[in-house]
Amino acid sequence: MYVIKNDNLDFIKQALANPGDIGNIWPSSKKLAQVMVSDIDSKKAGIVLEIGPGTGALTREIIKKISPSQYIGVEKNKCFYEVLVKKFPNCNF
Repeated sequence: MYVIKNDNLDFIKQALANPGDIGNIWPSSKKLAQVMVSDIDSKKAGIVLEIGPGTGALTREIIKKISPSQYIGVEKNKCFYEVLVKKFPNCNF
């Protein structure tokens, strides 16, 4: 069982261990995530699909705008997946 203690440190460890699988070398900041989801209209949103949610920086901001039942995250990194399921138990990964 993988336990995350520091999103940034563990993100870097996974990026170094799996360079072909991780798209970034650092997780998105809260401010960047807020800007990225700013156009989501909760009244018009159907399903939001996030590819590679990593440690969930963007996911956290997405589910502030929509219901977790409208969210689907696809993560192939097992460690990140385990973290996401714990952090966001009402979301679909």
